[in-house]
Amino acid sequence: MKINNIKLLIFSVFCVSCSNSKQSELPLFVLEELEVIGKEKLALHKIINLETTSENLIGSDIRVRYDASVFYLMDEGNKDGIHQFDRNGDYLGIIAPEGDGLGYLEDLDDFFINPDGSVEVLSGIGDQATVYHISEAGEISTVFETDYLASSLPNCHPENICFMEAIISPLPNIDS
Repeated sequence: MKINNIKLLIFSVFCVSCSNSKQSELPLFVLEELEVIGKEKLALHKIINLETTSENLIGSDIRVRYDASVFYLMDEGNKDGIHQFDRNGDYLGIIAPEGDGLGYLEDLDDFFINPDGSVEVLSGIGDQATVYHISEAGEISTVFETDYLASSLPNCHPENICFMEAIISPLPNIDS
């Protein structure tokens, strides 16, 4: 009899909690409803030639971020670090170099630039991710570590860090 009362209590709590759900305040994006912007709507306003050295050979698949004075580029092919260029295209050096040891990061997945010029870098290895802070002076410190492997680090809010992960695969054919 006592077990039946416990089951009834759990069932009642479950029913009440499901009926009192709140609508999320986050915006909902339906992919089919988003407007696709064709390349005919894009315009090239200025080309800046980037200085090339043996240290910064970059492929065509790059992740680019920028602030008022610097372009930050990470080659998606080799992810050897984040290369900095000034607004004239002159090479300023590399931050967050990939490697082992002090002053290096084991892996680079994504990054964003803070308003003060410092950089946050997402580094994922295995099933864990670490977010590092790189000061303007190049000092690397750990912001936090998590047991969640993320692939993207969008700059959500100055006091919050968001992770994103997407698994894209073809839908199974369910025709019978």
